[in-house]
Amino acid sequence: LLLGESFKLKGDDDQSGCVCDMLDLLVGSALGKTNTVRFVIVPGGEGGEAMIPLDTPPIPDSTCVFKFDVYGATTESWFGKISANPETQEIECTIYRAGDQETYLLFNSYEIAVGTADVSEVISAHVKDGEGDPVESNNFVMEKNKLLPAPGWKGSAREFQALAKYFI
Repeated sequence: LLLGESFKLKGDDDQSGCVCDMLDLLVGSALGKTNTVRFVIVPGGEGGEAMIPLDTPPIPDSTCVFKFDVYGATTESWFGKISANPETQEIECTIYRAGDQETYLLFNSYEIAVGTADVSEVISAHVKDGEGDPVESNNFVMEKNKLLPAPGWKGSAREFQALAKYFI
């Protein structure tokens, strides 16, 4: 099935059911929306998580989840932005430092999951270091619906972006 196609959900008696639009099933009519969420990262080794949904209540297939473990001297404001494009069947998740400011945090680890692994796959990504310069692509990994640091990478970053393609 492709986005925009219709199909029939059948009931037990094969007489009931509904004709459903794939967009409604996939992301609850979320494609074409954008949502930005502010969150705070507190250093200290506890780790944390921020969820950036397109829908209320959140639907896993149209949600970006950012998990992190950081250390540093200051608590910082960050943003997560998720947007969808129905023509390309893509959802983009960007995690960034508020006001495009430098960060004083160092990441022990991070993970960005766009949607769920059974319906999406990260097809491109980029990371900017603490000063805003691009991080070389050999320092991160795209694995199914996730953007992760390459094994052994630790460092400063102020922006992470993952673009996922939806398939069904």
